Amino acid sequence: MRGRLAMAAVAVGLFAVAGCGGDDGGSDASDPAGICADINQVVDPMVADFNSALMEVGSAAAREDEAALAEASGRLSDLVAQIVAAIREGAERTSDEEFGQALEAYAAALEGLLEQAAGPQPDLTQIGAAAERVAAICNPSSPGPSEAPGPNEQ
Repeated sequence: MRGRLAMAAVAVGLFAVAGCGGDDGGSDASDPAGICADINQVVDPMVADFNSALMEVGSAAAREDEAALAEASGRLSDLVAQIVAAIREGAERTSDEEFGQALEAYAAALEGLLEQAAGPQPDLTQIGAAAERVAAICNPSSPGPSEAPGPNEQ
């Protein structure tokens, strides 16, 4: 169960990392900042539901409750499909090839997370790397999670 809690916390962090920072007013809807803002508008309201569904999948899998697992998996699948659709729509809109590839990798990693959700401990390496790549483009002035100073660093 502790692994599932950590996974949910990481999932929240990944959405926040890949989201658009700062003000989205006046940005071109086809540039990375505009696309990040649009994706963030879709994803932000879903984060709590996503993590709740992810926790329910883990809990049902641990209890071996097939009915609850099917219900939670269906809910998680619907949320992932909506999020992935928003990310892929952004990838189609951008003329920045690197950004388009980063968004596609992030969408694929989220789909991979869905496939692993009922397992004992999903591998978050791929999704973390994909989220950091998107974050570096969406928030070029913000340090990524591996670059941010620790609590004892200045």
